[in-house]
Amino acid sequence: MHSPLVAISPKDSPLNQFAGAFSRAVEQAGFKVVELGWGRPDLASYDVAILHWPDEMFRFTGLYTFRQLVKRFAKLHLTRRLNGTRYIWVGHNVRPHEGGRLSMWLVQQFLRSIDGIIFLSRHSRDEFHRTYAMPKRLAELVTVHGHYGEVMKTPVRPAPPLDDTLRLVHFGQVRPYKNVERLSEAVAECPGISLTVTGKCASEELAAELRRIAASAPNIALDLRRAFVPDEELEAAIDAAHAAVLPYKAILNSGSAFLALSRGRPVLAPASGSLPELREAVGAEWIHLYEGELTADVLHAFDRWMRGRVIQGMPDLSAYSWDRVSRDLGAFLGTITASAS
Repeated sequence: MHSPLVAISPKDSPLNQFAGAFSRAVEQAGFKVVELGWGRPDLASYDVAILHWPDEMFRFTGLYTFRQLVKRFAKLHLTRRLNGTRYIWVGHNVRPHEGGRLSMWLVQQFLRSIDGIIFLSRHSRDEFHRTYAMPKRLAELVTVHGHYGEVMKTPVRPAPPLDDTLRLVHFGQVRPYKNVERLSEAVAECPGISLTVTGKCASEELAAELRRIAASAPNIALDLRRAFVPDEELEAAIDAAHAAVLPYKAILNSGSAFLALSRGRPVLAPASGSLPELREAVGAEWIHLYEGELTADVLHAFDRWMRGRVIQGMPDLSAYSWDRVSRDLGAFLGTITASAS
């Protein structure tokens, strides 16, 4: 029996374990998976093409790029009509986090070029519908962001004893929207709290600002790199902390929250995006949310919360298993491919 061919962009990524885990979930559901190519013969050969972060489709960066995008949209429409290729967007975020000017015209052209959207939370679906005029014909799947317990590289180490100093970690790609400079300023006011920031930082301006703050704050340690941090080192940095802090200016879904929880570390984050939904599922003893700006008072309140916790062991992330994601994807993609027959 023919296994439908599913092309994914990206099929895997050294910067984000989610991409590889998602591709394996599609394979587990019975589909053949390849890396997506943008040539017309490639697109014509796929049953389904799945796009994770098609940010370049939404930005106006000049007339040349604009013309290239118009050609790409035409290619998508042509292969949909003539070859039955179906296009799916994984809605990680409503808008690109940074870089370029968002073009609502391009967004609408993109939405007219695809056949469905996969949401990773109920909040994501609601936010997309609030933000865009969604074509009624689009198929929608609301699934979950899988946890990382099955894909981590090293065994989880128990948290260190919580003595005089609460040890916080911020990890992953260090980018402007993640608000790490505000976090650093707040930690600098809290001598009884330490912070380690580890990850790739492509912005020299942001790296310089973080170094300026850390220079007068002995309780802040920076491990900023030009290349991505290997998974084993990232996991070790999380294990060395008592909790992770994710002070995002804007957030829809957070893979970092799932990685921290998968390693048994509580999370401090703003009460925005899908994080309240995640707290509802895993328990308020694992996710501490704050309203408004991140301040020293918020950190002190979190310190008290951490010292009052009596929970032991690991959070229950069974509702976020990749087996569940695979079942959801299998049913959704099966319906999509059947509609193209």
